[in-house]
Amino acid sequence: MDNISIARLLDETASLLEIDSADPFRIRSYRRAAEAVEQQTTQLSTLADDPKALLAIPGIGKGMAANIVFLLTTGTMPLREELLQKYKPTMLDLLRLPGMGPKTVALVWSACQVCDIDGLEAAAKAGHLTKLPAWAKSSSPSCSRESKTTAKTPAASASTRPSNTPTPSSISSEPSPASTRSSPQAPSAAAARP
Repeated sequence: MDNISIARLLDETASLLEIDSADPFRIRSYRRAAEAVEQQTTQLSTLADDPKALLAIPGIGKGMAANIVFLLTTGTMPLREELLQKYKPTMLDLLRLPGMGPKTVALVWSACQVCDIDGLEAAAKAGHLTKLPAWAKSSSPSCSRESKTTAKTPAASASTRPSNTPTPSSISSEPSPASTRSSPQAPSAAAARP
């Protein structure tokens, strides 16, 4: 298993933990480890027999080193498997949709028990999503058939997903103050009045 695959699995585990409302420090440790693994030039599979070498990587502690060794030997982690059983593997597909981060997926899961793209599309068509707090029609992520083909690929979403991905609760339908300001070259109508 290469570093990118390990980083992807660690990042997905962090996202599943976030959906599960786990301890923020635990979530952050998985995200940090995913970033550290992805940035390594040495393949971790060559370091699996040397725990000290794994611990020398910034962002990898004893527990995470044990998780990585287990991941390298078995191809999975017990925590990840437990979370996938609870939330279904298709939940990861929702995370790849534009505008759908762990918090939005958790909101949709808790309100509608939606765990896949088809379920999200059905909930949107039935109008269930517009009833969710802070969910505006204009900001709902596209869950049509076209979005399935434009969804982020697993490699692109692994650890390259910015932590500030917009969610429906963070998107406002009102224009930002910067976009409503007039430029110095074009004075506003209020300023032109005597």
